[in-house]
Amino acid sequence: ELSNIVGLRMQDLVELHSAVSQELRDYCDQHGCYFVRETCWHVCKNKSCKWDHKDVLHVSLASAKRQKVKLEPLIPNMHTLVARWIKPQTKDALPTETGKRSCSFSEMKQEKSGMRTPDIDTFVTHTWNEEFDKFVQTLKTVLPWDAVLFICSFCLDQHADIAKTY
Repeated sequence: ELSNIVGLRMQDLVELHSAVSQELRDYCDQHGCYFVRETCWHVCKNKSCKWDHKDVLHVSLASAKRQKVKLEPLIPNMHTLVARWIKPQTKDALPTETGKRSCSFSEMKQEKSGMRTPDIDTFVTHTWNEEFDKFVQTLKTVLPWDAVLFICSFCLDQHADIAKTY
């Protein structure tokens, strides 16, 4: 239900960016990707990959070469951020009476802070292909620090079936 959506405070977005920006760029520098029927596979460029891939589908460079796939650069964009950082953090992140449930990033932030996030005052639409650094820099340039944002990748549960949930 849309009335239950928790907004993301601008300062939480900036905090997330500061926390993951360099790691996101480093991860992308050390990985490529290819697609099979719209599913993205990350490809480790180094034989001894140091990264915890979380729940991201990944293969070695040798495996990708054997499969003769077209290797593309992995871009530090919203697709990569959500797959590698947002989804793992929000999977089973909130307690329920019967266990745990997944949630949106903004809902998780609100729950951890113990404070109700103010109502959303800014709807942000964007392309998921834009680099995350540029996306955040643009928002920092045009929005006030106290803005409360609706950004789908942070305000919608990325584990949910969007057609059934919203």
